Amino acid sequence: MIVFAGCSYTWGSGLQYEYLHNEKGWSIDKINKVLPDNYHLENLSYEADEYRKQNNYPNLVSKELNKSFVIATYTNGGSNLSTIRPSLEHTCRIARTQSVETVVIQFTDWIRDCGDINIQQYPGDKTEITTQEYIDSEIIKQIEHNVDFCNHLRNGRDPNLKNHRIPTQKYPAWIGLSWRNDLAKILKSRYPENFMPIYYNGEEYDSFDMIDDGLRLCDSMPGVKDEHLNSEGNKIIANSVIRKLKSYE
Repeated sequence: MIVFAGCSYTWGSGLQYEYLHNEKGWSIDKINKVLPDNYHLENLSYEADEYRKQNNYPNLVSKELNKSFVIATYTNGGSNLSTIRPSLEHTCRIARTQSVETVVIQFTDWIRDCGDINIQQYPGDKTEITTQEYIDSEIIKQIEHNVDFCNHLRNGRDPNLKNHRIPTQKYPAWIGLSWRNDLAKILKSRYPENFMPIYYNGEEYDSFDMIDDGLRLCDSMPGVKDEHLNSEGNKIIANSVIRKLKSYE
């Protein structure tokens, strides 16, 4: 079994818009009129949510490699400290019938775990801590928080996880990809063997926020206010995961 951990990008958030537009024939105007910005897309319909499940990148990886999988999340969304590791622990303890071959960690925006901090504006759509030293230390803390758990899983040091110890060394205990480029740079530097780049159009990218080429829902469906990956974007991530895992075979 492969365990996938991450935020809304791993969940496949927003793919329900594609279902409405491509499968049901809804216009963009109708989508925006019927669905308010804060609408929980999981409440749309069984068919819409099945479209999300079928087209998110964890399912695409599972189908290609013929392996079972689970997305380790309580719900849509998440952060590196408060949700990824707890969700991983919960998932591995309840999935008692299968051992975990590897964990695919999709790291999200590091700033989600920072709470009330002194921040200043910087070019872009987010905020940044004043000192680079603070940023780097926060990112390292978040990376190590999750890597530590995966190493426990591989080595069987946690008695509660003995049944899930990875049975072979075919894959590493974990591989990691990143939404944001600042975290990706540190992840790549500290764990080059585990780091997973994104391959797209013959190029290699450290993070998927560096690819601005029609892979977001708002790109393929102009007028939809959702910057998550569309189905093509999920295919790109899936193919990159598959390529990384096959490199260990």
